[in-house]
Amino acid sequence: MRLIFFIFLSFLNASFVFGQTTYYLSPVGNDNSLFPNNINTPWKSFKKACDNAQPGDLIYFRGNAGVYSEKNINCSCNGSTTSPIVFKAYNNEIPIFNGGGVTPEGSYFLSINGSSNVRLEGLRFENMINKKGFALKITGESTNIVLSQLSLENLFFSPIANDTPNVFSDTFNPLVVFGNSLNSPITGIEISNCEIKNCRTGQSEAISVVGNVQNYSIVGNHINNTGNIGIVAVGYYNWGIPNLENFQTSNGLIKGNLVEYCKSKKALAAGIYIDGARDVIVEGNTCRYGQRGFAVNCENHLSVNGAAAIGNIIRNNQAYGNSRGGFSIGACKGQAWCTNGNVINTTLINNTSVNNWDPIVFEPGETSVHQDFGELTLDKSENTNIRNNIFFSSIDSRYKLLGSYQLQIPFVSNLSSDWNIWFNSFTPLSVFQLNNDFKNGLGLFKQDFNQDPNSVDSNPNFKNVLNNDYQLNNLQSVGIGLSDPSITFVELAGAKDFNNRDRLVNQKIDAGAFEYGCVSNDLNLNAPLQYSNQTFQTKGTINLQNSILAPNRLILNSEKAIILEPTSNLTLGSNVLIEVRVCPDN
Repeated sequence: MRLIFFIFLSFLNASFVFGQTTYYLSPVGNDNSLFPNNINTPWKSFKKACDNAQPGDLIYFRGNAGVYSEKNINCSCNGSTTSPIVFKAYNNEIPIFNGGGVTPEGSYFLSINGSSNVRLEGLRFENMINKKGFALKITGESTNIVLSQLSLENLFFSPIANDTPNVFSDTFNPLVVFGNSLNSPITGIEISNCEIKNCRTGQSEAISVVGNVQNYSIVGNHINNTGNIGIVAVGYYNWGIPNLENFQTSNGLIKGNLVEYCKSKKALAAGIYIDGARDVIVEGNTCRYGQRGFAVNCENHLSVNGAAAIGNIIRNNQAYGNSRGGFSIGACKGQAWCTNGNVINTTLINNTSVNNWDPIVFEPGETSVHQDFGELTLDKSENTNIRNNIFFSSIDSRYKLLGSYQLQIPFVSNLSSDWNIWFNSFTPLSVFQLNNDFKNGLGLFKQDFNQDPNSVDSNPNFKNVLNNDYQLNNLQSVGIGLSDPSITFVELAGAKDFNNRDRLVNQKIDAGAFEYGCVSNDLNLNAPLQYSNQTFQTKGTINLQNSILAPNRLILNSEKAIILEPTSNLTLGSNVLIEVRVCPDN
């Protein structure tokens, strides 16, 4: 029986391989080659491969014989869910597509239009200069497209290094997903482990997800020095769409990205920007050394009725070293279109914001006064929930922890803020500005605004501020267990922290982006569990004195012992996992 089973599996595997063809491309290849499946007689052009690819095909790009000069490639091809078409670098070679410098306005490298089940891996695109261009674009009714381990660099809207872009006319998008169909969204897009660096994008962004795009992920990318916003998820932009009602990206995941040194010459750029998008989770990202870290807004320049960024969750992120602020919700500064859109039901939970202030550099619009918008900026928004965050500053002359762009009209409504750490080592009476009202110190803010009743203004005791290590240093940190205990907010905080550790440990989660490691004391579990997913871990002993029926998951992790007493009457649910192992380092 075992031999027959093995033969059957081998037959299935052979059938799958038989249905797949491997092709090769090289800059010195020939599109008239009769045997492109031979590594010695490759095709030359991406277009040729795209036009001939069938489900399950693998197309290798060689990177050992010069660069590809091919541009304006239009690719429409379709794999299947079980047999995608894969375009990828051959072994450890780096295929380079070089734009050759200045190109006609609107030029690009690759447009994937109306395609499905396609993967693009390990290619580099570089050295292209033009206005209103892009490097890579996904459009049409495309589904299940994966862009992985790509490199995009030296892409410029202008050949002049210090050129200031004109609003809406000088743009170069390195990577854009544009859902331009009102009836069928682009779905299943994954952009992962790519690098975008040393670009001048003008008024556009490094990675843009625009229009009717649903169920996408932007994970593990590195964006460095691109001249404006790093990552943007957008609704209500007019890119030739006849009807903009409810035309917004939705159900996205932006996770584990590093965005750094991204600064605009025209405005205050955010590293990661949610602009009119809906139901996007932004978690585990770092935004540093830009102008703003994270922002949620709805610019809505065309005044679409009812336009709003709705239901977005910003959690377990860190922002530090930015010049004007760490986190911003509803940020706007006086333009007429500020009142056209809204930001509704935003959750800002378990983030860490540190030293996002530069009192020396002048940013766009500043001449003699440096505008301090605080570690957190709040403007036009409704039903915003701010929980379990750390807002910290140790920079001289930084007075403000909470600020606003708007100084005349009260825009913030139904705010709920609590269980945060607000600490400023420069002054014990930090400025808290809400709408057009200013309070000195957390005490007055609590009293007069009826916010943050359980928040504290104590030093969170980070591991090493000078080295940007914002993990909690020890069990004496005020951030240990400082969190809203309600089930709703525990679930909103997510299952994992910034370091991918369990978020809910020993009954309460910690403040900020990082969960502390292990306690050393014994744990006595003698009360019913409140949460469906929970971990108990200690360097000591865990004593169970009641039956535990976990609806979803319970992990018991002890370095010493787990004692069940009385064992004769103790009932454990099927989802209880008992472990005796070393706790994670703090």
